[in-house]
Amino acid sequence: MRIFNHFPSETHCFLCGSSADKPCVLVPVDGTGDGRIMQGEPIHVDCLMNGMRINAGLGIVYKRGEGT
Repeated sequence: MRIFNHFPSETHCFLCGSSADKPCVLVPVDGTGDGRIMQGEPIHVDCLMNGMRINAGLGIVYKRGEGT
C-alpha cells in the first residue's frame, strides 16, 4: 500500500474525522470497482496503526470505537 505524505484537504479521515495534513493511505471502498479501478478513501496512517484488531473468524481487520 502506498503511503502519501499529504492528506487531501477537501476530504476527512474516515476514522478520526479530521483533515490534518499527515501521511495517509488510500483504502479501497467495497462495491465501487469495475474490475480494474476502485474508489479509495484516504485514511491517516496513524489512525490505522492505533487500536487495530483482527477477527480471524470473520476475516476482517477493524478498529474499535472510542470508549469500547
